[in-house]
Amino acid sequence: MPHRHHELLRAIARNINSTADLSAVLQSVVAALAAMPGMLTSRIWLLLGDDECDTCLREGPVGLAQSYGARMLHLAAVEGRIPKYEREFHLMPVDFPTPPAWVIGTREPARVNGFPDAPGVNLPPDYAQLLRDAGTRSANAFPLIHQGEVLGSIGLISSRELDDDEFELLGIFADQAAMAIRTAQLFRAVARYKDRLEIENAYLQQQLEEDRGYGGIVGASPQLMGVLRKVKQVAAVDSTVLILGETGTGKELIARAVHEGSPRKDRPLIKVNCGAIPQGLVESELFGHEKGAFTGALQRRIGRFELADKGTLFMDEVGELNLETQVKLLRVLQEREFERVGSARPQQVDVRLIAATHKELEQEVAEGRFRADLFYRMNVFPIRIPPLRDRPKDIQLLVSHFLAQFQRKLAKPIKA
Repeated sequence: MPHRHHELLRAIARNINSTADLSAVLQSVVAALAAMPGMLTSRIWLLLGDDECDTCLREGPVGLAQSYGARMLHLAAVEGRIPKYEREFHLMPVDFPTPPAWVIGTREPARVNGFPDAPGVNLPPDYAQLLRDAGTRSANAFPLIHQGEVLGSIGLISSRELDDDEFELLGIFADQAAMAIRTAQLFRAVARYKDRLEIENAYLQQQLEEDRGYGGIVGASPQLMGVLRKVKQVAAVDSTVLILGETGTGKELIARAVHEGSPRKDRPLIKVNCGAIPQGLVESELFGHEKGAFTGALQRRIGRFELADKGTLFMDEVGELNLETQVKLLRVLQEREFERVGSARPQQVDVRLIAATHKELEQEVAEGRFRADLFYRMNVFPIRIPPLRDRPKDIQLLVSHFLAQFQRKLAKPIKA
């Protein structure tokens, strides 16, 4: 290969290894390769699931096949003089008859002279003609492999045939590119986990502030002991719990007791008061939203269901939800999936739901304000909390409990 190609590839290698931004790495690779003499276009395909691809998450999967959840080749970067077909060819199965797909299975570089009319190549007629009109003479592809894992492939279309030395050197460069791409992917994954942990931490810190000063469940009356027996009975299983009772009876404390007695206790208990959220923002609060989903949605937001994944979601005042949101909540309970506002991509979620309300939901169902199918989904294990007037024996214990709290807060003895 001419000396200038060595220098060009060295410059590319320095560039791609100097950034942790995946998009920048990918674009640096294709832009530099497309600038080589005779190159008509260069493309990078990454082997991903739909939920790992930024384009599919933003616009939905479109391409030569539907993935149905399988990992396929997603067009991640493209550069060159051939008109771009990013959306038409964004998604490509690994068994498609073209070099970038061949190398995924063989793990070896592919060189096809006479492209696109070489034997075994079967492109859509209009695209094949487009390549002929551009003066295509060869197609070359290199697998992107890092530590035995196939990340995707680089595809190069040129107006000349590459010689052996040039082809070999490009293969060495592909190995360097794979390392840089994998590093950038790991940085991106770490950044996403960091963002999620920061959101969870901020939420939990807020809850700690709200919960400070509240003890556990205080009381020893037969009525309260009956409630606690039910809590112990249901905590160990994953059933949906519906907590009923008047305002101020301690429904949130019972929900926390269920969570802390469950196998999910090491994951967060996420709380949301459905009655305190404006109706227009309920879906965004519960399910999250994509950037630009509505006026003021300046960035993607993770909803409470996603935050509660593998943990417990406590929905207080669930009787305040409108009928449209009830439909979406029913789907989460039935299918364990939802869509963020502004997205058509389903998100899988594993959440235990604890719902609470002061309303009589059976009456709400009869009057058409609450869906009957949602009520029966929630009413798997109801727990009704008696008001304090029905358990007067707990009053003295509560008085002592709050006196002890005030003593610590005021730093002075309070005897009665």
